[in-house]
Amino acid sequence: MELHRRGVLRRDARFLGEPARPVLPVPRDPTRCERVLLALIAGVSEVIIDWVWHGMTDPPEPLVEDLTAFGVSVMAGLRS
Repeated sequence: MELHRRGVLRRDARFLGEPARPVLPVPRDPTRCERVLLALIAGVSEVIIDWVWHGMTDPPEPLVEDLTAFGVSVMAGLRS
């Protein structure tokens, strides 16, 4: 199961990276870029899983806003 989960996270990181390519400069370090995208996807996934695990009692809007801000800041960091 863990191997499957890891494969899904890697696939999703590549999926996220594709639409970002046109707006980001060519990364100086492609390995760093892949690792950062994987960390972003894994982190977002864990936060969503935690939200679901705890019964989704909090409204989703603040969660979406927080995760969007996190994703935007991570993607902005890839420019450097």
